[in-house]
Amino acid sequence: MREQRLIITIAVTIIITLFSSCDKDEATNPGRYNEMKPRTERGAHQIDIKEINEFIHSNMNFGYYWNKEMPDIDYTLESNPFDYFDKLLYNSDRWSYITDDVVSLFEFQSGVARGVTGLSLQAYYLNQETNRVILYTRYVYPGSPAEEANLKRGDVISRINNQEITDQNYQQLLAMEPMEITLGDIIDDEIVDHNENIVLHLKDINLNPVVKSTVINNEQGKTGYLAYTSFTSEFDTAMVNAFQNFNKKGIDELILDLRYNTGGAVSSAELLASLIAPESAQGEMLVKEMWNENFTNYLKEENNADDSYFISTIEAHEDNVNLNRLYVLTTENSASASELLIYGLKPYMDVVTIGETTYGKYFGSVTFYDTNKHSWAIQPITMSFENSDNSIDYSKGIDPNHYLIDNIYNAELGDPKEHFTHYALTHIATGVFPVEDEDELKSLSKRALKLPVKKDIPESLEKSMWVDSNKRFK
Repeated sequence: MREQRLIITIAVTIIITLFSSCDKDEATNPGRYNEMKPRTERGAHQIDIKEINEFIHSNMNFGYYWNKEMPDIDYTLESNPFDYFDKLLYNSDRWSYITDDVVSLFEFQSGVARGVTGLSLQAYYLNQETNRVILYTRYVYPGSPAEEANLKRGDVISRINNQEITDQNYQQLLAMEPMEITLGDIIDDEIVDHNENIVLHLKDINLNPVVKSTVINNEQGKTGYLAYTSFTSEFDTAMVNAFQNFNKKGIDELILDLRYNTGGAVSSAELLASLIAPESAQGEMLVKEMWNENFTNYLKEENNADDSYFISTIEAHEDNVNLNRLYVLTTENSASASELLIYGLKPYMDVVTIGETTYGKYFGSVTFYDTNKHSWAIQPITMSFENSDNSIDYSKGIDPNHYLIDNIYNAELGDPKEHFTHYALTHIATGVFPVEDEDELKSLSKRALKLPVKKDIPESLEKSMWVDSNKRFK
């Protein structure tokens, strides 16, 4: 155990990350963050393949959740650390990964995005008879070039740099700098371009996950609405500020929009649960962590702890809104920390989910790294979660109470007319969900074929959830 403790101490800080993953098409190889570089040097560190493989071997043997199922491979004979890491993974593990750029990994986890417009887009075919693609704006990040250009949810991008967008070029066009976009309207299954173009310059920004917070007033009372796109602890203050406003306005209900939230920090999920849950749930178990034998013994010894150390509880918070019911908007991209919040709160309050079945990710991982020697890091799955009534179905995501597809962009997030928000508000007012409108069923977005908008991050990284080391590992 002494040797294994040194391995983790060398890692400087341990960041536990729970993954769920982004659109499944986005992962070309779920075990890799960067492709193997054709060079032998990164930064000031000379890459020694044997040293990296030994680093992988030691930490996987110690902390990997399925370490007893790993194959016996002689790491000294492996020529590529990416391939070696992949060979060690359990057959159902789609989330563990490796990177040779730990700095970029930490930037991602802290909400730093380099060279972005701040647009969250979804690609669609214009119709089923063409390869022409249009891009719908799902939302815009605060403080981004897109917000400065007054872009909003529902805006349709028809051209980029005066080129028609197709399923062959849309990825390349989205990477252009600067990006000159043409907006358009869909009329009779055709795109009609606007006269003016908008030029967007890529920018490094901190992605504030609180993209919308408002209070909706109606005859039934006051309903808080929060669109939250990532559990990023660096923006916990923004989340708390939203709840301070909810309390100030005296909300009766809350709609939590997690349609685009692929995960994040466990500590932020715990905080959000403490802000939402009824006071009667304070002090109760939110989730329990289950690690392998090595890690369990290590954490107990280092923290002089017993089994209670692995239980996260719902804490009292001065800005708690003390609700008995919560509406959560979900899609298949609602993952990890989003799911933890839902299944963690369900035993204590009425959690009404509207949308699609969530991703289904109930495992966590730890970042192992050694910046004194190299720039590599591995993030293997190291734990699973359990809620207080042991009601998690690990074979699938969380099914919604009312199924609804997120492909109608008829209003801004938080607007009472916005498709999902309208369904939640109707249920709050009447106790039943609306009947689908025939015009909505016939809309272009209902009939169009979705395409993934790929990013420079893999499936296992984007849909993630982690415990901040400075808040957990002292």
